[in-house]
Amino acid sequence: MQTPMELITIREAARLLSMSPGTLYQLANQGKIPAAKIGGLWRVNKTALLANLLPAETVAYAIPKPSPTG
Repeated sequence: MQTPMELITIREAARLLSMSPGTLYQLANQGKIPAAKIGGLWRVNKTALLANLLPAETVAYAIPKPSPTG
């Protein structure tokens, strides 16, 4: 089963990582973080960002489980 993609803003990612938004904008422009411009605004794939920066055991707890469909 595939984990749903959660998109967050650069500012939300900056808060999450305790970094400046300016630094994350630079990293996004350089293709160094999982981000894309959607409608002219940067969006960051939160799951991929955490997976690339944190140990796998930590990410497993940070990613919400999908709710079962009835």
